[in-house]
Parts: sequence; C-alpha cells; structure tokens
Amino acid sequence: MILAFQLLLRDVPLPPLAKIFVVLAGTIAVLMPVYRYAVRPTVIGAVLNGRRYPLRPLPLAVATP
Repeated sequence: MILAFQLLLRDVPLPPLAKIFVVLAGTIAVLMPVYRYAVRPTVIGAVLNGRRYPLRPLPLAVATP
C-alpha cells in the first residue's frame, strides 16, 4: 500500500517531507476501514485480538434541564 502511494506521488512536485505525510495519511485512511470492516469481525480478527466484543453504539448527548 505504501509503495502504491509512493508510486502515485513520484512525479508530484512536492518536497519529500510533504510526500511522506501524504503517503502516511493516505495509507492510514485506506487501511483503517479495511481493518475495521474486513479483518476485525473475522476469524483473523479473533486470532489477532482475542475475544470479540459486541459493537456499542455511540452515546447520544442527552440534555438535562
């Protein structure tokens, strides 16, 4: 994945340090959802992470009077 992003940015006129951050952000943006939805709920996720816990919905803010 990192190599693919580096090849895409090969001819882009950015400083090397900027390319590093773009490659890092792009890689994280692609791989985090893949891990969350394609790896974690599978057997591979159970082997890597141990026991699977049910997903909890995000808490809603409740206004108090």
